[in-house]
Amino acid sequence: MIISSAKFAKLLLGVFVIALMLCFSFNPATYMQATYQGVVVWTTAVLPALFPFFFLTNILTTTNILNKPASFLSRPLRFFYNTPKVSSIVFVLSIISGYPVGAKLISDLYKSKQIDKYEAVRINAFTSCSGPIFIIGTVGTKMLGKPDLGLTLFLIHFLGALINGFIYRNYGKNFKNNINTFVAEQPVKDILGNAIKQSVLSILIVGGYIAISFLICNFLIETNILKLITTPLSCLLKPLGIQTEFANGIVLGITEITRGCFEFSQLSTLDLRTVTILCSFVISFGGLSVMLQSMTYLKECGIKTKIYLLQKLTQAISTTTVAFLITTI
Repeated sequence: MIISSAKFAKLLLGVFVIALMLCFSFNPATYMQATYQGVVVWTTAVLPALFPFFFLTNILTTTNILNKPASFLSRPLRFFYNTPKVSSIVFVLSIISGYPVGAKLISDLYKSKQIDKYEAVRINAFTSCSGPIFIIGTVGTKMLGKPDLGLTLFLIHFLGALINGFIYRNYGKNFKNNINTFVAEQPVKDILGNAIKQSVLSILIVGGYIAISFLICNFLIETNILKLITTPLSCLLKPLGIQTEFANGIVLGITEITRGCFEFSQLSTLDLRTVTILCSFVISFGGLSVMLQSMTYLKECGIKTKIYLLQKLTQAISTTTVAFLITTI
């Protein structure tokens, strides 16, 4: 009997969830602490930074105010990325606020019929970004104690996103856009009420994914699965001149970027060049937490998970290449 890939994935997920539940049952204090850490990160760092952006961007897209201010970047973005003028607002706000505001805004524009699903893919390629608050403030200043390095990481991340967008500029270009760009007027009280409701729901979704990601990271450590993964990875990193201690940060970073960057910062001997390259990879790839947050919105645009993963992989490769060149100069 041949099992399809979809059924195998569900089976694997089921086994993983059961194992996680058993570990939680036998050692609840440890896993409750991990979940608590995720909730603390969400309430102290993510919620204050993202909730205002969720609320304000929802109003902007609902009222269709974005079109005129977007015109100043419309020509270069259309030339380089083959995207409509509203993509400039997505780009600016995603760079300022970080994950997953870009995905949320793309979803809002799609639902208001200002972009089609192919334009959504092209826009997401260069707007799936982390923000300066996290890269410069959290990673550079708080974790690594080097604000200048945080600024360098942000510049590298920005350039990697621009390069990634160019890769997908021809995606679906032969599709004829027949969407209706008219957005019906709504009373102000309805606009504000819907914005609050959607923003609260969105920020709760983000918080849930962060808490679960911290729980999964702890599960990987407690069950020694992390060690099983990092041992062969360390062997691959050694010929590249990368310390084997970085393996933990890479694996945990693929699960949750905050945890990965934190692991890099805790190394006794900081190799700044390697830290810059690996942090650039982890931040641009985003990890499981960012993927789940973003796909919550992007699936509403018809974007498939495999397309999103491909975009994040090419973005991580582009950003890592930029980081390698900059640290080599």
